[in-house]
Amino acid sequence: MTQDSRRDGSRIRTGIAGEFLVAGELSKRGWIATLTAKNTPHVDVLAARPSGDVHARIQVKTRSSAYPYAHRVGKRFSMDGERDFVILVDLGEESDVARYWIIAADEANRLITNQQLRTKDIAEYENRWELLG
Repeated sequence: MTQDSRRDGSRIRTGIAGEFLVAGELSKRGWIATLTAKNTPHVDVLAARPSGDVHARIQVKTRSSAYPYAHRVGKRFSMDGERDFVILVDLGEESDVARYWIIAADEANRLITNQQLRTKDIAEYENRWELLG
């Protein structure tokens, strides 16, 4: 196994960990949340209130502790509907509690600078689960 393939595997595991953590946090807060199939473009988690009157499509971006100043997101998010959200996850170190930023996708697009969302620009969205509705 090459160093690049190990790094790619680690990046995939980091992303999957973030998706499961988001689904778990949503479930803890009374949502029904499910991870999508990997062939679902731009949506990692689908969530709905048990009453069925509120739903959300969520793209998850997860980082490890290696780069604490920003979340690298690449290009703009292609989803930007009223019920589309981006949830950024910082896994931190192994013994740390994960941190979350909940941002409407259109707002996240406005905040992207140099293909990243800077931690200082998104501070007001940390743990803002209520934004989901």
